[in-house]
Amino acid sequence: MLFRSLQRTSVTSVMDSSLQILGPGLDPVTAAAWGEDPPRWLLTEGEDGRLLYRGEDIIRALGERTEETLESDINLADLDVDPVSYRDMSMQSTLREALDVLEEEDVSAIFVQGEYQSIGISIRGVVTMAQVTAFYRQQS
Repeated sequence: MLFRSLQRTSVTSVMDSSLQILGPGLDPVTAAAWGEDPPRWLLTEGEDGRLLYRGEDIIRALGERTEETLESDINLADLDVDPVSYRDMSMQSTLREALDVLEEEDVSAIFVQGEYQSIGISIRGVVTMAQVTAFYRQQS
């Protein structure tokens, strides 16, 4: 019964949409605007492809820097922060499909993406094992 519920539920129902997409660098104005409350997820797009980070990890690493080093753009790949392993999935995917990927492919997160071409809106978010597990427990 619970697995059937996972097969009928979209990843968008539990995804975390607290996500900001950046270029390879983070400008100090953006970092300062976050204060102590950054987006939960940061996706960078740069020379190394796309990398996913936890916002709290970036804030911690920035806190270790001096004021001088925060005057110019910061390349997130240069920080002492490991990116989160992830795999892309369509927003039409089910929680069952996400669970299978998280268990079988040794990734920590699912990056949910999709676009409505007619209106140009892109919906993105992140799903982790904790979110799938919470849904599963709520259903039982």
